[in-house]
Amino acid sequence: MLRINDVYEFDEKKYRILKVYTDHIIWIELENQKALPELYTRSTLIEVIESGNIKITTDPFEDMSLMVLEENSVYQIKRDKNLAIIKPIIEHEKFYDSNIRASLINEIVNQKITTKQTIYRLLRQYWQRGMTPNALIPQYYNSGGKGVKKAVNNKKLGRPRIISEGTGALIDEDIERLFRRVINQYMLNENKHTLPYTYRKFLSIYQSLYPDIIETEVPSIWQLKYFYDREYSPILKIKSRTSKIEYLKDKRVLYSTVNTHVLGPGSRYQVDATIADIYLVSDSDRGCIIGRPTIYFMMDEFSRMVTGMYVGLENPSYVTSMLVLRMAMSDKVDYCKKFDHEIRVC
Repeated sequence: MLRINDVYEFDEKKYRILKVYTDHIIWIELENQKALPELYTRSTLIEVIESGNIKITTDPFEDMSLMVLEENSVYQIKRDKNLAIIKPIIEHEKFYDSNIRASLINEIVNQKITTKQTIYRLLRQYWQRGMTPNALIPQYYNSGGKGVKKAVNNKKLGRPRIISEGTGALIDEDIERLFRRVINQYMLNENKHTLPYTYRKFLSIYQSLYPDIIETEVPSIWQLKYFYDREYSPILKIKSRTSKIEYLKDKRVLYSTVNTHVLGPGSRYQVDATIADIYLVSDSDRGCIIGRPTIYFMMDEFSRMVTGMYVGLENPSYVTSMLVLRMAMSDKVDYCKKFDHEIRVC
């Protein structure tokens, strides 16, 4: 099944699906600075996928959607400003049409909000990075080489100590290997051990390997934390510390809502069946238990209103779903009259 925001690798290039229609899909190349949305035949894409020439791959910008910005920070203000600029274009049904897109861009330029080059840059950034507001976060984080591993020499990296004694530990490849070992063993699993707990395990191993090192030269918990934040992405941390079911249910990124593919009220219904936690008894013999009832509810996906219900002793099945659908399509005023209950149409 083709899904919006899935990333595919084709001819050594990565593409993100922006929109899925009945006969076509819209996608964009991720690593092309001049890329624009392209129309591609859906049936052809499915054939290429089945032939193995194209495959789904990891999203290189998945971490961006999980970033939480500080309220009223420079990042948040700039992100929201960028989103407001391109909002008329990305919300247009035919954003992929070059003529319509150019017309919308010219309208924004004529309002003297920004330049045409900036609009195209923001559009590519939004489409290529996952179509979430965070895709428009300014790239200030690239400044200063944050997250980039620095070259290690004989001098300790970072600022000198002011209050604590000693110069601190030099984190070389051997120390990093120990860091990685305890992190993988104690933090990146469903036990969800804390950083202090992991650091204590590290100290136990470190002191066994280096018994003569003085206390002021032992790697600190802050050096372990820095390594953890630098080497492990947020999405990897979340996936490793939660079960697959919990991640898919509560943690994964949601790119759309249930209303994305519905046209309006009555466009689509959802049915749910639950076996009630009560027992029914026979009306002729109150001591005879006849079973637990199955309660069906049908809900309109667009309005979230309950449109039908059914209670019976049958197990959940397609046939009983038809009874719920029949009730959903019936006149509720007439239905309630059968049970001597008067209601009026809203």
